Amino acid sequence: MPNYRLGALVGSACDTLNPVPPVDTLYTIKIYPVPANDVLNIELPTKTQRVAIVVYNAMGVVVHRYAASPLLTTKLKIRTASYARGVYHLKISTESGDYFRKFTIE
Repeated sequence: MPNYRLGALVGSACDTLNPVPPVDTLYTIKIYPVPANDVLNIELPTKTQRVAIVVYNAMGVVVHRYAASPLLTTKLKIRTASYARGVYHLKISTESGDYFRKFTIE
């Protein structure tokens, strides 16, 4: 027989009384156009002191590496004209963490 008067366990994954965590930076990083043809644009939310970008193909092979420190702008461009058609994975490393995105080349 369950006891319904116990209440919520504070700090558990089921505790719905916790405040909503802030929106992750991942959702504020923009990549476009998707699907890309010649250029992939990346927009970071703010200027950062360190950024490293690694592009992997579907097999996990590194296709492109880009590193900048400090970054003078929030917009980056990666030339994708030489990439084969398909799905690619993007790893963006900044001082606030690592973020992964997926994009396609048409």
